[in-house]
Amino acid sequence: LAQLKEKKYEESVASNKKALELRPEWPDAYNNLGLAYAGLGRWKEAVTAYSNAVRLVPDYAGALYNLGHAHLQLGQMRLLERSLRKYAY
Repeated sequence: LAQLKEKKYEESVASNKKALELRPEWPDAYNNLGLAYAGLGRWKEAVTAYSNAVRLVPDYAGALYNLGHAHLQLGQMRLLERSLRKYAY
């Protein structure tokens, strides 16, 4: 998280990928990877990362919110609506 706070997004991508090699079922690492991709403006990759977090923990509120934001950035309004509905419930 320190890398994200310091806007060291490339370093955060690398760190989270390494963490996922060690623990591929770690939803927080997927969410943080998505945040790093979002910081780089790599929204499609962010969607993939957030989706993986939600696949592992379907009610992961932070990842659902972030997924909705990434869909918004990509102009994917139906997917944004779906993410936010899951987030709200």
